Amino acid sequence: HVAIAQTLLSAGKSVLLEKPVATSLAEAETLRPLVRRDSSNLMLGHILLFNSELAQLREEAGRRGPIRYINSVRHRPVSTLDSHAGETPLRLLMVHDLCVAAALIGSAEPTHYSCRFRRSPRGIDLVAAQIAWDELTLASFTASFLTPPGMATDGFDRLEVFGDGWMARIEPNPRPIQVWDDRAFWPQTLE
Repeated sequence: HVAIAQTLLSAGKSVLLEKPVATSLAEAETLRPLVRRDSSNLMLGHILLFNSELAQLREEAGRRGPIRYINSVRHRPVSTLDSHAGETPLRLLMVHDLCVAAALIGSAEPTHYSCRFRRSPRGIDLVAAQIAWDELTLASFTASFLTPPGMATDGFDRLEVFGDGWMARIEPNPRPIQVWDDRAFWPQTLE
């Protein structure tokens, strides 16, 4: 969407830029001279970053202390390979979770990462990745096009975050945040 974004930014408009941003990093970086220093005229459209449950999770993490482990799971139907030919779970699904992890960790640079994928006769249908930050925080990500036809057409998502003495889970299809420390805290529990 670089050409359209360039036209709008050059005209002084504010832009919500959805993926795919560009086919290469070099192409995406051509937008840099058009973006204000505070980025107030360009917003990348990673909807999860603006999800109310994620905002609540970020507040909880800020209040409760550092994150030690992130476990992110995102699965979509097998038929996704038909409707999005040539796409992979990493680019279509996991990219959101990687962005969320960066936001939760505070955009710290990872010290280690690894990624594996499964290639079926129809294409890549499963991706598993791990990221570490200075051996203090680990994250695991799984994304797939594996859910069978009998499951919901939007698949399912789960994000779990563990800290020292606390844990929180989001299952945003849609569900409220769930938080535990020495007891459970979420809308279904009595305080």
